[in-house]
Amino acid sequence: FEPAQELVLRVDPIDAAPTEDNLVLKAAMLLRARSGCGAGASIHLQKRIPTGAGLGGGSSDAAIALLGLCRLWELELELDELTDIASQIGSDVPFFLSGGTALASGRGDHLAVLPLPVESHAVIVDSDNHKLENKTRQMYGQLTPSEYSDGGTTADVVHRLHTGARISDQFTNVFETAAMRMHDAYDAMHLRLAEVGLDHFGL
Repeated sequence: FEPAQELVLRVDPIDAAPTEDNLVLKAAMLLRARSGCGAGASIHLQKRIPTGAGLGGGSSDAAIALLGLCRLWELELELDELTDIASQIGSDVPFFLSGGTALASGRGDHLAVLPLPVESHAVIVDSDNHKLENKTRQMYGQLTPSEYSDGGTTADVVHRLHTGARISDQFTNVFETAAMRMHDAYDAMHLRLAEVGLDHFGL
């Protein structure tokens, strides 16, 4: 982030993410409107998280933009104000303002801070399927009523975090079965992960 007359965004690699519709620019414009500061900024975004991979790359970029521009423009906004702006950008953007471990409710913008898990690392395998158009809409369209839960698994994970127990054997993702119905490649990925000896894994 550097001072500038206008809001300018540069993305590297150049084709890693859109520029005009980027959440970073949206965050900057919302923050400027809320604060009334009228300042500009030259923003350089280095993309390392694959776009559309479901890893929160764009949302975390937006959250960091809010925090970085607050520092650049010397704004003294409370976290509640930043959270309100973040929730206008995306449901998961408020989480990235603080990070860590949290229980999200509502649209994802109501956060309760939780202890860190005892597990210290995880392995993430990326695939080319995140390049599908309207992926999120397609995935939700694949879900059946039987795949919605009563929240019991989440409550158990929260309890385990508070007691310092392991949570890796309780990881669950309702989209896993939906993804396997949509993409044959995930069957092979599941088989390979089992072959290398991973006890707990999911898509």
